[in-house]
Amino acid sequence: MYNISIENTKIENISLTGDRGDASFILYDSKELNTQLNIKKMNVNNCLSNGPFIKVMGISNKFIVEDSIIKNVKSYGPIIESISEKNNIEVSVTNSIFTENYTKTNGAQNGGAIYFGKRINSTIDNKDEEIIIKNNIFTENHAYSFGGAIYSEYNRLYKSNTNNNTVTFNTAGILGGGIFVPESKNTNMFDISNFDINNNKVESFHNDFTTKPSKIIIDSDIQDEIINIHIGDQLPLIFTLYDEYDNVVVDITKYYSFILLKLTLEYYYDENHLHHDYNGDLQKINLIGNICSFNNGTCEFNKFRIFARPGNYIIKLVMENFNGKMDLDFDNLKIKVLPCDDNQIIMYDKHGIMFCETPICNSDCPIDSSANCIPYYKENINDINKNICQCIDGWEGPNCLIPKHINYGSVQRFIISDNDELNCFESENTNITSIRPIPNNNTPSNNEKKRFKSIAISIFSLKKQDNIASFSDISEERILDHLKILL
Repeated sequence: MYNISIENTKIENISLTGDRGDASFILYDSKELNTQLNIKKMNVNNCLSNGPFIKVMGISNKFIVEDSIIKNVKSYGPIIESISEKNNIEVSVTNSIFTENYTKTNGAQNGGAIYFGKRINSTIDNKDEEIIIKNNIFTENHAYSFGGAIYSEYNRLYKSNTNNNTVTFNTAGILGGGIFVPESKNTNMFDISNFDINNNKVESFHNDFTTKPSKIIIDSDIQDEIINIHIGDQLPLIFTLYDEYDNVVVDITKYYSFILLKLTLEYYYDENHLHHDYNGDLQKINLIGNICSFNNGTCEFNKFRIFARPGNYIIKLVMENFNGKMDLDFDNLKIKVLPCDDNQIIMYDKHGIMFCETPICNSDCPIDSSANCIPYYKENINDINKNICQCIDGWEGPNCLIPKHINYGSVQRFIISDNDELNCFESENTNITSIRPIPNNNTPSNNEKKRFKSIAISIFSLKKQDNIASFSDISEERILDHLKILL
């Protein structure tokens, strides 16, 4: 094998249909020889290749592309693929245009224009290797999977000499509309500050450059050191997938939807290695909604619920179905499972797992307006016929439908607050007989508001307050907020 030079060549309308992966327009294998491939002023248009259009390989991998245009090539592999067996790679791509090229799939799915392969022998350090990429345009290229213009697994690309390159309007089927580096961007990627990279997409989503997912971060706003929840309460948690550039991996093709996150519950052990379980039993725990997958970069546990005995626990995050390196930026959450509310009934399912149930009363109990349903039994039984229909303040009668009236003739003292300033005085004769109090959970009518205001103003009139005029201008809502009656 000798040095080969191709200059001032025009190539159009050819089809390369040999064995898959080996059908290339140029297949240059230098073997163990220190030889070089030079391509200068080559114009390629409208070609089809059953492998990489130009494939350079061998012990010593040296080639130059200069002042060339490669357009409208459909290939089962990248337009240029560079693989070196002993990491002796010298590549120069300058003053060239790669446009409207399309990489199809047959196992070689990455790198619409240029593919830099992984170092086959990473123990060999070649100090003479050199990569130059200058004054090139990569536009409107497409890769079936990753890296619409450039794909790199070469961990010395960071040493490359780059300047004045444009990567624009390229697309990829999965990630890296412009450039894709699977991992280790600090070594496998050139200095992108010397590139004009913009308007590259994955489908309709803007995606100039990216890596594989590298870390998962919790996005839920958790401020308390220990989260208090009642048995069966929902605890929504959101996790987001990021690449090495700290960009959200918006996986609109759902390629990474196979990554599963699972929340588990364990006892919380303090510094003395004592667990706080309140006689708990990990066999009697039921977690609902504790598994999710990623959708557009987020994994949302919207319906995560914990059924466990009251006690202190920690929530751990487990990742499944991903063999690569992934940082879980997530500290275990400390939670305290609280008992059922006083107005709830402690129940157990067939597995002995505790849960809370709201008592049920007869349909004639107005629990949505003037009554509460109180449990008769505290555990195991929710008896509609024995649970108590209890009137809330301001209501009475068998079914809590009768408004309760108060005789204000016995009112001895009124307290009225205006602008947080209390005005207290004894009542002499308010000429008020009775008025129905407004329960805290009911909204008073406009007439009731005005009546309370009338009472307050009358009291001010009796005591000859100087600020009665200004008090008259206060809204009914304001008065209702600050009027208190002491019996």
